[in-house]
Amino acid sequence: MKTESPLPRFTALVLLASAAGYAQQPPSAVFRPAMLDLSAASYSYSTQADLRASNTTVGAVAVHHAEMSISGRHDFTPGLMLAYGLAYDANILAASAATPLPHQLAAFSLNLGVIHPGDAKWTTSLFVRPGFYGDFETLGRSSFNVPLLASASYTPRRELAWTFAVSYTAFSDYEVLPVVGLRWQLARDWNLQLGFPHTGLTWQVGQKLALHAAAEFQGGSYRITHVLPGAAVPTLGGSLLDYREIRTGVGFEYQLRKMSTVSAAAGLVIDRRFDFYERSYRLDGNTAGYLKLAFNSSF
Repeated sequence: MKTESPLPRFTALVLLASAAGYAQQPPSAVFRPAMLDLSAASYSYSTQADLRASNTTVGAVAVHHAEMSISGRHDFTPGLMLAYGLAYDANILAASAATPLPHQLAAFSLNLGVIHPGDAKWTTSLFVRPGFYGDFETLGRSSFNVPLLASASYTPRRELAWTFAVSYTAFSDYEVLPVVGLRWQLARDWNLQLGFPHTGLTWQVGQKLALHAAAEFQGGSYRITHVLPGAAVPTLGGSLLDYREIRTGVGFEYQLRKMSTVSAAAGLVIDRRFDFYERSYRLDGNTAGYLKLAFNSSF
């Protein structure tokens, strides 16, 4: 039984959905990073805050998030490109005693995509991300999932790009979702981006330094394989869990050399949620702070 309308989640995904990346890089709501030919690593920490179930405090949690990925591409023909890569990300949940949450929520996946640049304005793509998504207490068929994204990017002019897509993941409460995104160069040094996992306004201060104000999504859908300690609902073990944090903050990106950047951001977690939707049991978190560091290197 679903306990909430899909409208709030759909609205959040519209704002934090796949957007057309720079140089018409193919986007994705389930594949990170959005750019090809890139190795990336990041770490973030969101501070401890209380968790509530039906307005009753049941514990508290802080989240350490680490992510590593590498991606590349191969041109088969002028009109067909293969994207490939590996990704690993882990959310370590530092929860108080008896909080009904696993120790971690992690994903290890192979990223595959086919991209077809139809003409100067349109690019279509199909991505799949087969892998394991769960608490990693037990790895097996129940934790295996194959998220999928089909998208079309439209670039009417150099300063503006749209993306229209449909995503599917069997582990999520809402398996199929339409998504839309936008990238708009407002002025020479100003860019507006509505996209996943980063939505915001960027100011290119100089050749190497950019500042941004943004909203950022973190989370995913996972299989919980073990019974959780102190759970008010004993059957949480073996169920599916939707986890999300929506963050707002400010930060910078600095170009270390031609193909490498380092970035940092800080702000507030305005929405934290752990939703065992199959069991109609949801934990909502209070506002927390966060800090994020990231390193990207193209090749």
